[in-house]
Amino acid sequence: MAMEPSEMEPSAMERWELCELYLRNRKRKEDGGLYYDLVISYIGREVVSERLTGVTGDAQAWPSQNPWRMALGQLAAGGWELVSIQHSVVNDDQAGELRSGLPYIERDHLSPVNALAYFKRRTQAGRAVNEPRVSVRAG
Repeated sequence: MAMEPSEMEPSAMERWELCELYLRNRKRKEDGGLYYDLVISYIGREVVSERLTGVTGDAQAWPSQNPWRMALGQLAAGGWELVSIQHSVVNDDQAGELRSGLPYIERDHLSPVNALAYFKRRTQAGRAVNEPRVSVRAG
């Protein structure tokens, strides 16, 4: 006996929203600060993406304060559960540039330049997929 479409729909407790946080790049600016290029995509019944560009951070404060970590923290505080995180590794071309601001970075270490994190949370009636909003701009 075939199921009716309404019987195949998962209940609200079984539905998930997904979020992808992508650190596309991090470059040193002429003034010594760091430029971060982040993209956040929320995936539910709709897909909402936002590019968080032009975000700067202090090179010396990178290990403890940076837009990537700020976004991770805000997503966790907003009820998103981290599912997985992936980093590229530092190649020879990156090692010299990264080492100038981060002396502990060596070839084949996890790269602070490219990373991808995936999150999930249960759907909630009346809540937009991109709520609460992530803001990583220095204020």
